[in-house]
Formats: sequence, structure tokens, C-alpha cells
Amino acid sequence: MKILSLFLILIITSCSQVNKASDFITNPTAKEQYKRDFNVSDELFQIWENTSKTAFQDSVEISLPYAETGKFYPKNFSVYSYETDLQPGEVFKLEVETDSTKQLVFIELFEKTADTINKFEKVESNDFQKKILSFEAEKAATYKLVIQPEIEAHTPFKFKMEKNPAYLFPVSEGINANVQSYWGANRDGGARSHEGIDIFAKRGTPVVAATNGSIGYKGEKGLGGKQVWLRDRKRNQSLYYAHLDSIANVSGKVK
Repeated sequence: MKILSLFLILIITSCSQVNKASDFITNPTAKEQYKRDFNVSDELFQIWENTSKTAFQDSVEISLPYAETGKFYPKNFSVYSYETDLQPGEVFKLEVETDSTKQLVFIELFEKTADTINKFEKVESNDFQKKILSFEAEKAATYKLVIQPEIEAHTPFKFKMEKNPAYLFPVSEGINANVQSYWGANRDGGARSHEGIDIFAKRGTPVVAATNGSIGYKGEKGLGGKQVWLRDRKRNQSLYYAHLDSIANVSGKVK
């Protein structure tokens, strides 16, 4: 029996390694992996897939934050489809809660790519072993979210969706009311636009890093007075802090 068990383990391990090698070449979708790994029949898989395509055309428009509760039933083929708008620099986050950690949930996010026709392009999907999805919008658009449980899912669920700015507020304990002028505001009677955001606070209020990055420059020069440049390598851009009262003795990476 021990020899037989060891033999079976070796077979399973070998199959897993073959699948990983094959996936590296063929790059199957999460749903294709699910069909293969769970031995889903062609007929049942096609019904499941067709239900997803139908639900894609019947979405509920939502405003964020948004939450919904319900229950998944086996072979019920339920699919949940939502539409919402995102602006550049907003991070969308979805978390699916279920009673069982073993239940698989497939999440896909699509961006509307044309105004004249109902055309969407997939921009993000989850690891189907995890029930979360996070996406940072790079442009203003309408996005469609599709949530589909596995065929045999049987559990209560809760969807929690929200959006947050990619950058933290750059002034300690600051609020939106502290902003007196936004990027793009008219200057010189409309002759130019303001390439900055003016935030006012009491003298001595700490200015903080809005994101992880590294200090590219700190010092005093030009119209910006005392200034710090924070390099955001994730987004390949720099944040410019100017007109500071003083500069703390910091250098290198900050967060």
C-alpha cells in the first residue's frame, strides 16, 4: 500500500509539472485551467460560459462604494455584472467574501473602448484561487465588472466594492477643503493653466509622501522656493513639492 500511495503521488506531481510547463507555452485562461483541473465536461462548461456571455449584456449601473449579499447555488449558473465609471488615478477594489475558502470565483474587469458601440476590452482578472481584484485606472472610462462563481459553488456571499485615490493626501491630516487651486485652473486670464495643486495649512504642518518613492532632489531654487522632488517609479513620474517652509533631513526611499 505504501508503494502504491507513493506511486500515485509521483503521478499527480508529474501531471502538475506537465500542466505548468504546458501553461507556460499555451497561456490558458483561468476558466480553461478550471475546466481542465476539475474535469468539467465540454457540455457543462459551454453552458457555464454562455451564461457569462449573456449576463455581460445585462449589467447593473452602480456608484461606489457598493455592497451586495446573496447565495451561490450549485449549477444555478448565476453571473453578476456591473458597470461603473473610474477616473485616472482611482484604484478600484473588489473583495468577495464566502463561508468557504474552497469556493472558486472568477472576476473579470472590462473597459469600454468606444462610445458609439457597446465594445469592451478586458483589462484585469483575478487569480481564481483568490477572491479579490484591484485595478488602477489610467484614463476616464466606463468599466464593466463580471463575477462568476464556479459551477458547484454553494455558499452565502458578500461583494464589497470601493474606489480610492492612488495617491495619499500629501499634507498630514489634510482634507479636500485645504485645496485652494486644482491642476489645470486658469492663470493670467486664461493665457495659461496651473500645473500644480495648491494646498494650504498652518505653518509647521508636516508634508508627507503621497506614495512610495525615492527623493530625487531637495533644496531651494527658482520660483518653487524650498522644494522636494519625489520619484514614483511605479507610475514613471515625479511629484513636485514646492513653497515649503522647511525641509526635513530625509533622503533615499520614502513611504
